Amino acid sequence: MLVLPEAQRSPVTLGVTGACCLRCPDEPCMRFSTVESGGGNTIQVCPVDAIHDARQHAGPVISDSCVRCGLCVVRCPVGALALSHTGGVTVTPPNAGLTAPAGDESVFIENLAAQRANVDWEDGEWAALAMRLSEAAVGLRQDAFYPLVAHLFTAAGHPAWRPARGDTNNRVDLILVDDEDSLPVEVKSRVESAVINVKSVQQALENHVVMDQRDFAATNSDSSTLVVGYEYPPARSDVTELIEDIATAFGVNVGLISLVDLYNLALRVQLAGDSGSRTVLRELRGRLS
Repeated sequence: MLVLPEAQRSPVTLGVTGACCLRCPDEPCMRFSTVESGGGNTIQVCPVDAIHDARQHAGPVISDSCVRCGLCVVRCPVGALALSHTGGVTVTPPNAGLTAPAGDESVFIENLAAQRANVDWEDGEWAALAMRLSEAAVGLRQDAFYPLVAHLFTAAGHPAWRPARGDTNNRVDLILVDDEDSLPVEVKSRVESAVINVKSVQQALENHVVMDQRDFAATNSDSSTLVVGYEYPPARSDVTELIEDIATAFGVNVGLISLVDLYNLALRVQLAGDSGSRTVLRELRGRLS
């Protein structure tokens, strides 16, 4: 059995002193498993494909296209990836004494178990970390923000499917896929709107109607339709009134999720092993928090 140095995880960086890249055969920093993706199309972890070569000798390579979303960092099982104080991602390379040779999975499994046992992931620092990561996404445009939202839902235990660009038969931005109860999601980046607005709530209602009337996903007409945006609107606003009016007139709940709250959902699942309960989402009306 390996004798490892005492491991201490920084709640600021999520990196672990003494941890090094193990060149995991399943490359969790790069891709979700088929079980995690649940038939969705969010297989790769990075929303902008900025992480490569996780199985090579030097470990994963982070390209300049990194948007500092932190998903690869929280997916590393031993804390060998870290968030730098300037917001980038750093990698502690493999160590010959602690890392299994490529292809030797029995040694890898032993080393992984040893490093995991020496790291406590539950430190209650998610709120500050979620805020830091969401702030890094403030300037993201649709081509990066929408995949980020999809991958965060997948990391939170709710596999997300993004319809093909240009599909005029399906204007829903995301679908949280399920065998019985798929949920539509309307997405708005901060570049499009500083807060979740009336238009996005109206579109969420339309998404609910489209999902009910078409057969491209199994749905439950009593479940909520969701909107994800960078920030919530004011507590008393036209958005709040519209959500209540829609519930009264159509019997449809519109749920709102800010980016920081979506990060919190993903962090609880990835770092503490929460189950990612779907009940909260399918019954949500108004803000998640």
